[in-house]
Amino acid sequence: MWSSSSQRESLARYGDVVVFDLTYKTNSLKLPLAAFVGTDNHGKTVVFALALQLDETAPTMQWLFEQFKDLCSSSCSSLRTIFTDDDDAIALAVSRVFPSAIHRLCVWHLGQN
Repeated sequence: MWSSSSQRESLARYGDVVVFDLTYKTNSLKLPLAAFVGTDNHGKTVVFALALQLDETAPTMQWLFEQFKDLCSSSCSSLRTIFTDDDDAIALAVSRVFPSAIHRLCVWHLGQN
């Protein structure tokens, strides 16, 4: 997982709502890319962190969310809502790592599925 200082600064400002997107081996290079993104006060997409994933199991997802929480520990305390794909492993990881956050399904993912 990686995040630049400007990405962590954006997270501190706009990290109350986070969208988690996992393009697990669906891109042209077959790389499992995970993205934590949000929207700034101008309506522009901001990337908070990116990671390469090995699989989509519950332990891996929990590890990923724990790394995200550690990466931005001072900023994630304001995380109130997280939008994800409809996936049991992701839902379990969100409930374990961010128990007070509201977990919602992303409309775009629902439309794709």
